Amino acid sequence: MEANSAQTITRTRVFDALKRYDSIISQLSKRDKSASKSDSSAGGALQTLEQLDQWRLRELPETIEQRKKEHDAAWITKEEVIHLTRWKLKHGKFRPTLMKLVSANGPEYVEETTRRAFRAHSKNKQLPSTAGLALLCTLKGIGPATASLALSVYDPVAVPFFSDEAYRWVMYSDGKGNMWDKPIKYDNKSYEEYFGAVQAMRRRLNADDQEEKVSAGDVERVGYVLGKEADMGIEVGGDQKTQSDDDTGKQDTIEDDVHRPTYGRKRKSNVDGPQDPTVEDPSISSTPADAVAKRRRTRRG
Repeated sequence: MEANSAQTITRTRVFDALKRYDSIISQLSKRDKSASKSDSSAGGALQTLEQLDQWRLRELPETIEQRKKEHDAAWITKEEVIHLTRWKLKHGKFRPTLMKLVSANGPEYVEETTRRAFRAHSKNKQLPSTAGLALLCTLKGIGPATASLALSVYDPVAVPFFSDEAYRWVMYSDGKGNMWDKPIKYDNKSYEEYFGAVQAMRRRLNADDQEEKVSAGDVERVGYVLGKEADMGIEVGGDQKTQSDDDTGKQDTIEDDVHRPTYGRKRKSNVDGPQDPTVEDPSISSTPADAVAKRRRTRRG
């Protein structure tokens, strides 16, 4: 069993992976071409994955905590649900109809539903799908994955977001084959199993009563880092693999994961002309015909 298996990973490796999270988000954010397009519903500042990620992990949880103190209750607004959905689409697979569905929810219904869901979760944190998840799934466009995202900003210590990478790492890393290609059922039962496995990981990693506890959010982000590093061809503790002379036809598919539902599909290398990065150098022949002509000129000379 490899060192980064969810079943055997050490606290040291967990915190090492967490240190790489911001770099992964930054790389994906720079590749996100959709962030440069105008979006009237984006709220101005929250355009890129990097901006949305900071907001999801820091600003929104702080806003929720402030509401608890001032109103003795917690909720999120329709605009905040839209931002969370936008983060989810940039963070993982793009689904073109999801934003339209989520935007169809009424503002008052969103606030009342999230208020009830957070209250239910606070009363029974051990059963997230029956204590909040089902309520959130009554919103249009909200399934178990997006519902878990909303609960994770309310309770980031105990609730992990139902992401593809984190789920596959936690649930499949002790099995055979490539865990990153295995299918996922996006239902309450799958989330319950994932939630339980994350709590078991936390108990193991925090068993020695360490001062710095591993949260469910930490586990989620470690899974995301390891999944994206595998996808990007980055060796753990090393650098991203570069394109070799014998591999010029292969294309990076990270953008497909962020923008379009074509995850893992390679584009044809001859669509937009030659892919060899050396062809722009005028000192290097770009075609076989150039080389033949050069040899003829040499013979005549």
